Amino acid sequence: MRQLSVDRLEASLSSNSIKEPFLSKAKHTLFGVKGSIARIHILNGNIHDGLIREVFSNEGVGTLVHGNEYKQIRQATRSDVPRIFNLTSGSVEKEELTRRSIESIEKDISNFYVYEIDGNLVGCVLMTRFDEEYTVAEINTLFVHPLHQRQGVGSKLMSFACLKLKDLGVERVFALTTQSAGFFETVYGFTETSSDTLPKGRRVRYDSHNRNSKVFVKNLRTSSKKKV
Repeated sequence: MRQLSVDRLEASLSSNSIKEPFLSKAKHTLFGVKGSIARIHILNGNIHDGLIREVFSNEGVGTLVHGNEYKQIRQATRSDVPRIFNLTSGSVEKEELTRRSIESIEKDISNFYVYEIDGNLVGCVLMTRFDEEYTVAEINTLFVHPLHQRQGVGSKLMSFACLKLKDLGVERVFALTTQSAGFFETVYGFTETSSDTLPKGRRVRYDSHNRNSKVFVKNLRTSSKKKV
């Protein structure tokens, strides 16, 4: 397992599902992360150059145990613009994401949040509030690097975005997708809706782009976070 939250590690220890020779390592890791250490890497000492590969490669060879699940999420800065562009460019080419220029990313950079692991940007999300309906927003450009997919990064970014928007007074949030409809419904708790429910300005852009995106909506006033 590439990543593990301290809560999941603690639950595994409580259920006695971790056995030797990993038990002592798990206990010491839990003690460290619950103390003052933000994250700890568990490595197999038999792997040649394991420490170097863990520290200096994006994929790593060990297991990263981290504390606060949102601690690795931060607001993007101007220096992140080219990193976001490069991160998402492959998915744009596959038409999974809407094409964004360097200039458009820079224009919206204050609304981007990024997920970092050891200084490497591995995920991002953009939150946009609508001028005509300020209690309505859209979550888009949600993307996770392929090497870090299926590890909960996308779910954390989505949960963080919903909590952030709710704190700002947003009551409804939209998300559009061409390929991830199942995730929005079963994992993120969204409901498919008609494009007619989009705010007027967003509806105009939706009709003009004609990407056949499905429209999903989530009520932040009554929604509760799903466990994944």
